[in-house]
Amino acid sequence: MLGLAGVTVATAVASCSSSSNKAAGSDSGAPLDATQDTSLATDGPAPEAAADSANDAPATVTGMEIVTASGAPLQAAAGDAIPLKVVLTLSDGTTEPLPMGTQVTWTQPGTVVAQDPNDAGPNGILPAPGAQPTGIFVQNPFRPERTDYTGTLFVIDPGTGSTGMLTVTASVADAGSVSATFTISPTPAGDPDAGANLFHNVLNCAGCHGETAAGSPPEDGGPDGSPVYLLQGNPYPYPAPGLNNTSPGGSPNLAADPAWNAALLGMAAQADMDNQGVSLRKPMPDWLGKKGVDGGVLSAQDFAHIYAWLKTQTQ
Repeated sequence: MLGLAGVTVATAVASCSSSSNKAAGSDSGAPLDATQDTSLATDGPAPEAAADSANDAPATVTGMEIVTASGAPLQAAAGDAIPLKVVLTLSDGTTEPLPMGTQVTWTQPGTVVAQDPNDAGPNGILPAPGAQPTGIFVQNPFRPERTDYTGTLFVIDPGTGSTGMLTVTASVADAGSVSATFTISPTPAGDPDAGANLFHNVLNCAGCHGETAAGSPPEDGGPDGSPVYLLQGNPYPYPAPGLNNTSPGGSPNLAADPAWNAALLGMAAQADMDNQGVSLRKPMPDWLGKKGVDGGVLSAQDFAHIYAWLKTQTQ
């Protein structure tokens, strides 16, 4: 038995049986004559009725499983962000949501807590890539308006193999833990033309980062003489950084920095956290779950397109 906030997870499925029937008013095997009552007396429901009764019996809870919130298969590419949830499994093969208010804690892979952008440590805090795929969950206390981090798996590296496996585990209050395994593939190849369309037309990244992704230039200084940057029409004391394939002043922009790649660009855009684990400040939008060119949510493929276009921009 598995108790879950008032719901019992039963591992046994109820069985049904019915007793045999014989003719009323006659000995076993004796023929009925015209004067005998030809109705059948039963000790229980007829077989058809018993079957119907079994089919009408309510399904019982048999366990739990981790599924994608969209209902898609458990597979992803490096650069994807996949919202997950835990559901109850039922004896009839269907599933249903956990009882409202059930606490779920995502325990594997680990959770990265974004660093303060005004006081970040000198070293990055993302896990190092390895032979197997790398994924993380994210908490970002510096973007309190974000409510979509919980249960979202960010795949940041595919591992060294052509296809790898990534295990995800959740702990459910009063019910134990449950795991699932994702198939992870490498980041797909990107097309610069598709990336240009996403950057300029679909997502309007150019509105802050510039037409060639060189970053936002400073405007006239503020009252203390410090530079001011206009982002989405509002003044900020910091710029939208350069993303293209140049190194102004010797400091590489994103596409020129070997510490970045398309998968990390996907994570940064969807988790508002850079490749060192530092929170990205407003007005960086929340791109998690937003629509791409084909009407589907933004995926590793979309960010691969954008990254491919950024690599072509050297102005």
